[in-house]
Amino acid sequence: MEASVPISFNITPPHLACPEFTGAILRAISGSRVTVEILETHPVTTESLAGIRELKAHGVEFALDDFGTGFSDWTQVELVRPNKLKFDRSWLNGPAKALLGAIRRAQDMGMKTVVEGVEHLWQFEMAQDAGANAVQGFRFSRSLPLNDFNAFVERQSLNA
Repeated sequence: MEASVPISFNITPPHLACPEFTGAILRAISGSRVTVEILETHPVTTESLAGIRELKAHGVEFALDDFGTGFSDWTQVELVRPNKLKFDRSWLNGPAKALLGAIRRAQDMGMKTVVEGVEHLWQFEMAQDAGANAVQGFRFSRSLPLNDFNAFVERQSLNA
């Protein structure tokens, strides 16, 4: 895989509190475009923030995953100051004004926005109308093994 392809992976805040773990990430990603997606299952702690700061200092970007569920809320946004905010699919079941307001707030704070769980055209249109920077979901592709992913990217570039 070329270095120009961004890579994202999910971790929990307790992992970020472990200096050995953050060091392993830095060794593994040297020269790559990586986004660490912080899961909503645990709150971000003071110890986690130390790991986040260390990784940010080395160019690692952060996203808060499943925003609006679990511990992924505006308090966590203020603590982490992620580069990207990934809105949980549940936002697609609420009022369009709520999604629009939350996306605008995130973008006003300098974050890119992604709406997750897009499976239907109406959901894509709702996310687009709300101003999301990107969408993610089965409407476009299910998770793919590396070989299938490479073929998918090749087909997409031929269609561009």
